[in-house]
Amino acid sequence: MKNLNLSESQLSELKGLYQSKLTDAQAAVEEVKSVISQINALLKDGGSVASTSVSSADAPAKRGPKPGAKRGPKTGAKRGPKPGAKRGPKAKVAAAATTEASTETAVAAAPAKRGPKPGAKRGPKPGAKRGPKPGKKAAAKS
Repeated sequence: MKNLNLSESQLSELKGLYQSKLTDAQAAVEEVKSVISQINALLKDGGSVASTSVSSADAPAKRGPKPGAKRGPKTGAKRGPKPGAKRGPKAKVAAAATTEASTETAVAAAPAKRGPKPGAKRGPKPGAKRGPKPGKKAAAKS
C-alpha cells in the first residue's frame, strides 16, 4: 500500500469534503426511514400502498422512446431530385461575355471528361472472388 504525503490544507479540504458527503448520506437514510414509517402507518390503518400518490416532481422525467418502439411515418418534403427527372450537363456561364466571340470561346473551352489519373492503381471489383492462397496447393498435395 502506498503512503500519501498530504499537507495540512489538503487534509482539511478532504476532511470537509467527506464530512459533507457523510451528512448527505445520513439525510438520505433519514428520508428513507420516514417513507418506510409512512408506509407502515398506511398499512396499519388498512389502506393500500397503491392508493397513495407520488408527486410528479419526485419522479424522473422520461427521456426518449423505448427501445424497439416503432416510429411513425415521416413528414415533410423529400430531398434530392424528383424521381424520373432527367439531369442535363451543367452549363457554364461566362462572367463578362459581351461579344459573341467571347461567348463562343467560353462554351468551346469546356473541359473534356476526365478519366482515372495516370499511374493510379485500381482496386478489385466489388464482389470479385479471390484466388486460392499460394501456400494452399503445396499443403494439399503433401
